[in-house]
Amino acid sequence: MINQIVTKVARREFARSLKFEDGSSPELPSCTDNKQRLLYLHIPFCEELCPYCSFHRITFDEPLTRKYFQALCREIKIYHEKGYKFEGIYVGGGTPTVLIDELAETLNLAQELFPIKDISVETNPNHLTEQNIKILRKSKVKRLSVGVQTFNDDLLKKIGRYEKYGSGQEIAERLKSTLGLFHTLNADMV
Repeated sequence: MINQIVTKVARREFARSLKFEDGSSPELPSCTDNKQRLLYLHIPFCEELCPYCSFHRITFDEPLTRKYFQALCREIKIYHEKGYKFEGIYVGGGTPTVLIDELAETLNLAQELFPIKDISVETNPNHLTEQNIKILRKSKVKRLSVGVQTFNDDLLKKIGRYEKYGSGQEIAERLKSTLGLFHTLNADMV
């Protein structure tokens, strides 16, 4: 019962925050030091919600996702205006590659504004396409983390990923074809 109430309130509040209405900039102190910082970008959208995932995510909606990326770019500019310097970016989710064009624009903006040395991006096996990989490489992604979860077909079926991403063998082949294209290729397992 309490879980249902908390879930309902959390969904309502998150939906309210996703309106991205123009307003005053958040109060953010200026940065006056040169500490190394990593920028985490959370892309909370997934084509389908996996039942085992505990990360904050919602079902993909293209217009809403595009508005989210626009708001994210505005926030990145605020950090720049306040003097923050980021040397690395980690993009998690959700599925950050759900709108690869928006992701690339966001990464490119961050690289224009900050001295970025390393970029890590999470993705799913079905997003390991030639076009997506080309865009990620052009955006200077060095580390790609693929949500494999398991290569066991029975487990893939139980957790609802077999239908979405194929068999363990198919996923392994996609990973194999991606080897050597990034400095690091990571397989996320549960």
